[in-house]
Amino acid sequence: MSNRSRPEQRRVAILTCLLTLSLTLPACNLVQALSGIPDPSGVWSGTITISRTGESAETTGAGTCCTDITRRVLNDVVTVQVVNNQATGRVSYNYAEYLTARQANEPGTFDITQDTVTAGSGVESKNSRVTVTLAKDGSYEIEVDVPSVEGTRTRDGRSILTCKYPPPTCSPSDSRTHDSAPAPGLSGAGEVVEGKVTPGSQAVLSGTKTEQFLFSGILKGTLTITWNLVRK
Repeated sequence: MSNRSRPEQRRVAILTCLLTLSLTLPACNLVQALSGIPDPSGVWSGTITISRTGESAETTGAGTCCTDITRRVLNDVVTVQVVNNQATGRVSYNYAEYLTARQANEPGTFDITQDTVTAGSGVESKNSRVTVTLAKDGSYEIEVDVPSVEGTRTRDGRSILTCKYPPPTCSPSDSRTHDSAPAPGLSGAGEVVEGKVTPGSQAVLSGTKTEQFLFSGILKGTLTITWNLVRK
């Protein structure tokens, strides 16, 4: 999977390779860094949701000889539930790549069609880490580290050899393959969001951020972060 740009030291991990997915995660509690607040006591509760979606397609080859069509689909949703300063991140990750390859020999002979689907997925809940920083002027920063998940990867393929004319120079065939293995990596994610509280309402932090990120090295995916934290 491809990376997307973000300011240095303001982001944590992002999903990296679409074909080689990876997941590893630390477990932590929510940390408060309340600077300049008259009453820093109290606890935070609420929800932070991070979602990434993307879809890309590309075609290589030309003419009737050889054509490869690759389509990639990503759907990554992280929900961090904060209850009394204890944060749990739930990662739901799905990725699929569809490859259709066609090779045609001399006109009137035979062609070979190969369809391969590689899919990775994982769902898991683990402890997470959330850092809340408030300033005197009401601006704030929320940094979220979310868990990674041990997922699985499956690959299904089909190869069809089709003869074009009699008498054939080949024997038509249809073969299928299937394998499953631990995913080389479905990763968690980390984000930093900023905002400014309404005067007199420093106990509520809420907002939504949407931006684009580079997906599959070609097109852009959509990142959406929604947060709503309340300090008691």
